[in-house]
Amino acid sequence: MSATKPSSPRSLVLPMKGILRTVGIGLAVAFPVLALAAALFAGWPGFWGVVLGLGIPVVFLGATVVVALLTARATPTVFGAVVLGSWLAKIIVMAGVLAIIDTADFWSRPWFFVAFVIGIVGWLSAEAATVLRSQTPYVDT
Repeated sequence: MSATKPSSPRSLVLPMKGILRTVGIGLAVAFPVLALAAALFAGWPGFWGVVLGLGIPVVFLGATVVVALLTARATPTVFGAVVLGSWLAKIIVMAGVLAIIDTADFWSRPWFFVAFVIGIVGWLSAEAATVLRSQTPYVDT
């Protein structure tokens, strides 16, 4: 049996870098606005709620992009296994982090929720816009 030829990384790397660039710009705009509003209305707990609310989606979803970029030259089987394994690891880590901070009182739950929703919607919007703009071939040669 022959090994599967690795796919061309160009068709993966360019959209992934575009996603990181778009999210970075969005985060540079959203974080100061949300952090300032939260600090004004809820003090330090509001600020930390925003940090956690934006940080968790960025780390969780950003890790997928980083793993995909690091394994872009791998065979499709290896690529899929690594991305799937990293996703499973992230779910376990995120459940652990949420369990640890659940009882803490240094962060505001309402501001966490607002920032988390904005972070998730912003990231997924950046992904959708980047994928729709990208000119990815149907078949890599």
